Amino acid sequence: MLSGMIIGAGMFAIPFSFYTAGFWLGTLELCVLALVILAIHLYYGAIVSHTKEQHRLPGYAHIYMGNAAGAFARLSAFFGYSGTLLAYMLLGGLFLRGLFTPFVGVMDSTWWSMIFMLVGACITLFPLKKEAVINGILTVFLIGFIGTLILMLLPRVDGGNVGGFYGASAFLPYGVLLFALSGATVIPDMMSFLKAKPARVRRVIIIGSLMPALLYFFFALVVVGVSGARVSPDAIAGLSSVAGHTIVMLGNMIGFLAVITSYIVLNSSFQAFLTVDMQIPRRLAWAGASSIPLLLFTFGFQNFISVIGAVGATTVAIDGGLIIAIYHIIVHRRERTITLTDTIRFGLLYTIIVAGIGYELYRFISLYIA
Repeated sequence: MLSGMIIGAGMFAIPFSFYTAGFWLGTLELCVLALVILAIHLYYGAIVSHTKEQHRLPGYAHIYMGNAAGAFARLSAFFGYSGTLLAYMLLGGLFLRGLFTPFVGVMDSTWWSMIFMLVGACITLFPLKKEAVINGILTVFLIGFIGTLILMLLPRVDGGNVGGFYGASAFLPYGVLLFALSGATVIPDMMSFLKAKPARVRRVIIIGSLMPALLYFFFALVVVGVSGARVSPDAIAGLSSVAGHTIVMLGNMIGFLAVITSYIVLNSSFQAFLTVDMQIPRRLAWAGASSIPLLLFTFGFQNFISVIGAVGATTVAIDGGLIIAIYHIIVHRRERTITLTDTIRFGLLYTIIVAGIGYELYRFISLYIA
């Protein structure tokens, strides 16, 4: 569930962002942010374990930080869920079009996005355990396909394409990576699934958080190494002129599996948020979880890189900051004191999270105002 949630639409923006900023600079950001997100996931797991009632993040913010923090978390969660599902719709439609165009002819990606949304919404009608099994099977196929693609492309990597350091674009991977590495929204569901085995939770969070980061590195390496200057924002289209039809079709299959697994988990989590924290009836929550991103799509928010960069650098960062603050409160209550090490660790995490927010917002606003 955790890896299936994390490995999603953001993976396909990583090669383009790495090439634009410089591959090894992007890799450094990947290493740092993978550890930051791992810490946030472990903190969130501790929060869920520490609290008797199960909530989503806005509920925990309300319990530990008061009404204002709870309302702020609800607002952030609403836009975060909506923006992330919008990104999955955008990319899911592109991958479906790539897969089925040879069989049904050219069809606008808007229709494919709607089909993608409908399939994902129907799967979320299943109970959590059946949904987790479906998602787990899809995730196994996903990781297998990614490994196959990496092995097929690795011999074609040109070392001359992997390099560069472009300071003007240094922050481009920041929001993309925050988006691509984050999976905190599924942790309450995951811990509910593992409620009889609490000793396994920490190990599951560590493996489930770090495995995607390792896959991202090799995926970015082979795509940038093979595509070079032709690397595209969705990673796969840029391979068509240098890697052949078979690899492109495999890439489209990987893309569809990556996006649908994340979409299923996040759509269910959005429904739970609307039902539990917003007090919306279950059937209306199910309809709203898919129709709200579709509404944003019709309003013209259709630039994939900008959408995930803005979501990653704002709502993911805000949620991460809230999780750190809540964990800080729990530690303080439990241990009655905060050590210098705790202060440095929390301060460093806050600094890293806040660092790129202004830059990403500036890029997003500049793009859509222009």
